Amino acid sequence: VDKYKATAQKRRISEKNLHIFTALGGWIGAILGMQAFRHKTIKGKFLTRFWLVAGAWIVISIILLFSL
Repeated sequence: VDKYKATAQKRRISEKNLHIFTALGGWIGAILGMQAFRHKTIKGKFLTRFWLVAGAWIVISIILLFSL
């Protein structure tokens, strides 16, 4: 949706909202969407924040997996 809005010169989804969805567990879908649509794949500041959140989810998942 954001990619379409960007090309159509319409109001876009804020990066804050994208980060919130990532933090709520949507990081896998975000990775797949970024690769499928080639969107937000170059923007350094966004990617740094994204990978910090996704990395936290990965670490938490590994800890939970091995603590069972």
